[in-house]
Amino acid sequence: MKTKPISKGKSLLIHGGILIGAVILGFLLMMAAYLLPTGRMKANVLASVDMLEAEGDYPSWGGKNAITKSDQFTDAAMIKAAITEPAGMSLTEKAMLNPLLAHPKGGIFSQVDLVRAAAEGDYSQGEINKNLRYWNGYLVFLKPLLLLFNIGEIRVISMMLQGLLLFWCLMMIRKQLSAYYAFAFLVAVLVMAPITIALCMQYQNTWYIALGATLLLLYADKNTRKNAWSYIFLGSGICVAFFDLLTCPLVTLTIPLVVYLALERKADGRMPWTRVLTACIAWGIGYGVMWFGKWALATLLTGENVIQNALDEVMVRSSGAVDGNPVRYPDVVIANIKAIGKPAMAFLAAAIAGTAAWLMIRKKKTDARLSWKAPDGWYLFVMVLPLAWFFFTQNHSAVHTLYTYRIFAGSILAGFFLLGSLTGQKTGETGEA
Repeated sequence: MKTKPISKGKSLLIHGGILIGAVILGFLLMMAAYLLPTGRMKANVLASVDMLEAEGDYPSWGGKNAITKSDQFTDAAMIKAAITEPAGMSLTEKAMLNPLLAHPKGGIFSQVDLVRAAAEGDYSQGEINKNLRYWNGYLVFLKPLLLLFNIGEIRVISMMLQGLLLFWCLMMIRKQLSAYYAFAFLVAVLVMAPITIALCMQYQNTWYIALGATLLLLYADKNTRKNAWSYIFLGSGICVAFFDLLTCPLVTLTIPLVVYLALERKADGRMPWTRVLTACIAWGIGYGVMWFGKWALATLLTGENVIQNALDEVMVRSSGAVDGNPVRYPDVVIANIKAIGKPAMAFLAAAIAGTAAWLMIRKKKTDARLSWKAPDGWYLFVMVLPLAWFFFTQNHSAVHTLYTYRIFAGSILAGFFLLGSLTGQKTGETGEA
């Protein structure tokens, strides 16, 4: 049955309503998270301290390879944010300013020592810091999980959940497109080291959102996608602004967008440029408005000038300098490419060479011709989006290559999809889930 199209005026009203509702819901969720008692959380954190201490700030399961390193330094900050309870702060102030124990003093130097101090309620070992620019939406899940599990158990749960979502995505891509595109999706994910993502809380939020948005697009039939696609990209931008700590947010746009391009190519062989740009704009508006919503609410409800604080930080993170020293844009890009590491690059090169050879052999057997359709050009567009991201976030992308390189996942996926599309790789027969 054909779905009736939504008028442009009504669609704009719905988009606006979603944005306003998301900011209000985000505030209410944070308030609810801070209502939870922390006693059991602190006990589970204390049960994890020895493990965290043995791992250190940046543990690696693969030596010096960046893709195998976890950012336990930031994970420790997330844990502290979940259990720090400074006296004299109202529920609203906690929800909007997100206090945590930081700046160790008195002979305490490690983040894990501060985690222990926060769990024991000994705030004399540091100073109360406010992580006020971020929503810190991860606390909506982390706090309830800490009521029931320690950090090691949470990692196991996360690994199983991410594995299930990835398997689900692969099965749906196989069904809706073909085994080739499922293989391409798997390669792009493997290069980004999913084991590391599963072991590091900070890395996980963007991947849950990217996989979730992709599944929504895959489950929607052709008619439903015509009305729902812009809401999915808007929601993806909103969610990543709420849950993420500025790791690799672009993957929540590029990975679903690549799959969306393939689905539309299969459906009617075309993709208007307005639809692609609208998807990017919807994601960007969701991302930007949700960020600003936090700053505005926090400023209004706490009296602190969070808007100015955030804008000052935006200027720093988007600048072309690190610690006062200029940073060249090409060096930022090269540093992020190098962060992928030799083993992953070798795997990627072998996958590309093997795939290209297989496609060409298959092309000769089936006498398929190289075929260029309108959506194929947009794969190239997606491939270069990370370069634009690096340009506008030079400081951040230069300092945090440990995780910013993962935005190349969208480029890798787009490259494999383009290769399959050009060589006549067939997709499924229908757009039905």
